[in-house]
Amino acid sequence: MDRGIKKRQRIGVATFPIDQASLQSISNTLNILCAISGEIHVITGNAGATLPRDKRLHFHVVNHKTGANAFARAVNYAGTQFRIIWELARLSGDIDVWLFPIGGDALLPAMLFARLMRKPVILALTSSAEKMLGAQSDMLAKAAILFTRINYALS
Repeated sequence: MDRGIKKRQRIGVATFPIDQASLQSISNTLNILCAISGEIHVITGNAGATLPRDKRLHFHVVNHKTGANAFARAVNYAGTQFRIIWELARLSGDIDVWLFPIGGDALLPAMLFARLMRKPVILALTSSAEKMLGAQSDMLAKAAILFTRINYALS
């Protein structure tokens, strides 16, 4: 094999379902990644499902709804985490490296699963989930902060 030829990395990007405010940031990240990868699989949802389509980008939509009370929020949060892991598992055979940008620090189950699949994992901190969630006093916010701290320790 010629040392001058490098294999293009197949990149997977996993975000917690995002809102409108995060669209520009994830769009910029994907544009940069398209320059170094021929094919990118993106697991995102909610407003992320409206990102502009490109032949190099393959979207896998996982939507999230919050819920009316603490129990519904916890169940919906766990369900969203599970669906993200399901997509990650389904795609991992075609991915060389996983990138966790927006909200990635709170995706501990998905990040642990990617590591179990022996895939390199990059945690790209575009915000601080711990700071944003710190103002909330419900148990789900405290669990997400715990996930974040564990992810920081593992990265």
